[in-house]
Amino acid sequence: MTEAEVTATEISALFEREFPSWREGPLMVESAGFRYGVVQCAPTRGTCSRAAQYPARQCSCWRIPLYVAVLASVGPKLLSVTTSLTINFLRKPDVGDLIAECKLVKLGKRLAVGDVMIRPDGDEEAVAHAVGTYSIPA
Repeated sequence: MTEAEVTATEISALFEREFPSWREGPLMVESAGFRYGVVQCAPTRGTCSRAAQYPARQCSCWRIPLYVAVLASVGPKLLSVTTSLTINFLRKPDVGDLIAECKLVKLGKRLAVGDVMIRPDGDEEAVAHAVGTYSIPA
């Protein structure tokens, strides 16, 4: 698979154009490149509870870094969708922003599998670990 040239700035602009509620959310794309994506999640109040870490709403600090890594790697295929996601909660985070870093461990024609580590900003110790799979449209 060849490298796609989609930057964090281009992905942010794409999200703002295609997903208008993105501007109102607590997430910001920090960096993106071939097989990786980094997103900052700013909880609106208090610590990020487990319910807030994995909300039913479209923007979550778990799926978005994986989505960013996929888009940065294969181009703006917006119909890429989550097919599975497993989260391990490791410890309660302190009050403050979270950084979610995704590295794709598999990037095929139809599926991408990513490893996401979530940690407080400025701390190397993870608060959660997620593994997810995205289906990539033809």
